[in-house]
Amino acid sequence: MDLVGVLWVLPAPGGRARRLTGDLFDIAQPDWAPDGSAIAFQSYRTGSFDLWTIRPDGSGLRKLTSGPFDHREPRYSPDGRALAFSGDRGGSYGIHRLDLASGAISTITDTSLEEYEPAWSPDGTRIAFVVANTRIDVVSLVTGARSTRVEAPAGQVIHGPEWTPDGSGILYQVTLDGRSELWRDGRPEITGEEVFPFRVSFGPGGEHFGYGSDGVIHRRALGSASRSAIGFSAAVTLTTPDYRKRRRDFTSPQPRPVLGIGSPVLSPDGQSVAFRALNDIWTMRIGQPPRPLTKNPTWWKSDPA
Repeated sequence: MDLVGVLWVLPAPGGRARRLTGDLFDIAQPDWAPDGSAIAFQSYRTGSFDLWTIRPDGSGLRKLTSGPFDHREPRYSPDGRALAFSGDRGGSYGIHRLDLASGAISTITDTSLEEYEPAWSPDGTRIAFVVANTRIDVVSLVTGARSTRVEAPAGQVIHGPEWTPDGSGILYQVTLDGRSELWRDGRPEITGEEVFPFRVSFGPGGEHFGYGSDGVIHRRALGSASRSAIGFSAAVTLTTPDYRKRRRDFTSPQPRPVLGIGSPVLSPDGQSVAFRALNDIWTMRIGQPPRPLTKNPTWWKSDPA
């Protein structure tokens, strides 16, 4: 799991979480290799999103991508030989494939639309992905054919597609009218919870899946109305700065010097200045008192010229 920007592993029934990465990695979207030998994740460690892998014991940390582009949401192929991911190498986000043996990257689909959050079908022949928050498309890796699997009605936002273990359905998160739910193929699967906008994770045998909701990791079976929590503890060190705290008086009606003066510019003749202060634009003939121009406290104003 990712928690406070750190990668952790914990026993599937719950328990003490063990940290794998440092504070500065800013990781997200971890994914297990099919044989459990490694975990892939995205990280902002070097100033852009890149793909990394690490062994579950914390060894073998390896950076897989580099350069100015984003590489996000890695997903292992069912045979463990490749990662599907989203990236903006083509100017907008598209779906790409990284061959783990050679490091070569190839494009699966990349149109002018934003395409992201790839998910392999269990047999490895198809990839589902989100298009512009509004639909889920599927592309065949055998024929190249592309089709729309889920189209969100107006007002819906969708995220995190994941195939069911038999490859017949797709689960995904839906945000609609202030609710956050899990749906399967156009129908609600989990309601009444605040489901987090990330993919579910099926366990061995595909009988149960894990997901985040209401601030907790839960386990549930498809079609079941009951859930169980996966409790854990994670040791996080907090650094509290030691400094002298000032007492600030924001309510006194007494006159005080204005401190938030910004964006000063001189007039062409050099005799006046305009500047921003107290949420207004002021002009001042040098040597004379300033005058506010709008006297409107609700509009936000800055950068006079």
